Amino acid sequence: PTEPGTTRIELFAVDIANGVPQPHWLGCFPVPAEYRPNDVAIGPRGDIYFSNANTRTSSQAEAQAQRQKWLSREPTGYGVQWKRGLGWIKVPGTDVPFANGVAVSYDDRVFAVAGTYCQCLMVVDRRTGAVRRIPIGVSPDNITPLKRGGFLTQGNTGAPVTGVDPCRPPGNRPCGFPMAVVRVDPKGIVTFLLEDDGSRIPGPSVAVLHGGELFMGSAFADFVTVVDRPAGAPLE
Repeated sequence: PTEPGTTRIELFAVDIANGVPQPHWLGCFPVPAEYRPNDVAIGPRGDIYFSNANTRTSSQAEAQAQRQKWLSREPTGYGVQWKRGLGWIKVPGTDVPFANGVAVSYDDRVFAVAGTYCQCLMVVDRRTGAVRRIPIGVSPDNITPLKRGGFLTQGNTGAPVTGVDPCRPPGNRPCGFPMAVVRVDPKGIVTFLLEDDGSRIPGPSVAVLHGGELFMGSAFADFVTVVDRPAGAPLE
């Protein structure tokens, strides 16, 4: 049991019965109040991570100061991992301005954190702790691991902080902005797979390859956009 208002990471197993998803609750992990979780990832061996986007603010002045850090591309968040006996601990070397998506590679060797306002991924070798900062040319939101290695991510290609401001008011949705979907291969090579000016695709927050199609969810629309698998995208 946890106190009302406590942030928790809930774990579910999902079965398909007669074509209908059936979720089964497995348990939960309470998150300390000082964190502001954004995305969650579970590794192949059950390791749990989340992105601590930025510190919580309690006043308009603190919120403005934090926005200024984003504009200056100063770190405000990082990746966090659950370790048995220690609880939640920071993943060293993952400090970024607005920690957004997180993902673990299929082979369990790489952990990645999306830095939205540095337009970069922080990629951590889970065996050695070595960290690489990979500039990607988009303001990444969530990250999807690719079965053949590397990651898929997507985001705004305009101004890193202010480029999505016109879409923030709920009344302006569905809403788009210049965007791209990119692949980051295991060597850190970035390939642009899809670009749009925002007129056809509302700003995507997640991209997933399945079969011959690319599925894109959005924080600025209530539907999923589906397009043919872009040229250069790996077969999944």
